[in-house]
Amino acid sequence: MTLRGVLLHAALPGLIFLLTTIVAWRWEVIGGKLLMFEGLLILVIFPVIAAGSIPFGGILFVILTMALPPLVAGVLLRTNWQRL
Repeated sequence: MTLRGVLLHAALPGLIFLLTTIVAWRWEVIGGKLLMFEGLLILVIFPVIAAGSIPFGGILFVILTMALPPLVAGVLLRTNWQRL
């Protein structure tokens, strides 16, 4: 894998989360839905893609660090918006 591929692979998810966070900062409802969608997408798709090539511990690590934070943030944003 080239340096460009590694940087793209590492930076693209971070940029997507950054843009979603900016949206959530301005529009809570839309941002909360986007964060929940991204978290669920990673939670469902990554284990399917990585099965067999990455050990279970690696898949669990990605779920805990990449899927859970946006999912929890989206739920908190939606819950807070519904209380107002």
